[in-house]
Amino acid sequence: MVLYREVQGVLQPWLTALLAGPVVIVLFGLFQQVVLGRPWGNHPVSNRAFLLIAGALCLFVVWFLNLRLVTEVYPYTLVIGFPLLWPPGLICRHRLGARNDLPPNSRLRRMGNTLELLHLHDGLYR
Repeated sequence: MVLYREVQGVLQPWLTALLAGPVVIVLFGLFQQVVLGRPWGNHPVSNRAFLLIAGALCLFVVWFLNLRLVTEVYPYTLVIGFPLLWPPGLICRHRLGARNDLPPNSRLRRMGNTLELLHLHDGLYR
């Protein structure tokens, strides 16, 4: 029984713009060399190698933008993982058993479907 599940993506506007820059430059060079027939750069690669490089770059960007961080809280267990990298649970699978199993200076707080692990900091749990 999942008490809480959250999925976070890496799709941020600044990150998309940062990744789109090299893709646009490579696609422009690809168009210029393959379609228009003008060599791109001082030492152009073959059209087949250019297609391979452009395809690998585009596949990497699509893969990276589809990454998701999945966090699931079960009774007494916390599971965190990136499904496109490795199965969830291989990063962190922390079993919270009895109250004595909690980290020092911490406690659990349940708010609706959310289970929070709070740490004691400056006399307050945060």
